[in-house]
Amino acid sequence: MAPRACLCYTAPLLFFDQTIEAVVPIGFLPLKELMQLAVERGVPSYV
Repeated sequence: MAPRACLCYTAPLLFFDQTIEAVVPIGFLPLKELMQLAVERGVPSYV
């Protein structure tokens, strides 16, 4: 099965540019880089 992202409840807020810039988890890539990788690899996102 191909990878995909399904966002529920308030998670779609993660698609706002301000939020993407602000989210920097510990032990993972920054959200901005993860979103870029997902787009480049054609991972579908469901909101």
